[in-house]
Amino acid sequence: MESEADLDEEIKRLLTLTEVPDLYPQVVELGAVTSIVSLLSHENTDITIDAIELLNELTDEDVVAEHEEDAIKVFIDSLVILLFFIRYDCFGANYICWNINHIKIPLFY
Repeated sequence: MESEADLDEEIKRLLTLTEVPDLYPQVVELGAVTSIVSLLSHENTDITIDAIELLNELTDEDVVAEHEEDAIKVFIDSLVILLFFIRYDCFGANYICWNINHIKIPLFY
């Protein structure tokens, strides 16, 4: 990205993924979950807020309820595992942990 404004715009474009959750497994394969979660510790709070909003939208109850469970399960499993490891190592990363606490992940197992 050339600027934080471009990054902000790209994060907002990812919101369109909520319309096609069947693509969530490909999102996981491409490593996008790791990239999105890494933005939780971005120094620009607007970027951090965008990442939180994106994760909230991608895991929204309505999105989860309306689409194929297996595709969304892959995404949420990846997210939960990643957040677990980050949370486990929170002693050195309090800021990212504070942001993680603001993400709502539906559990539908």
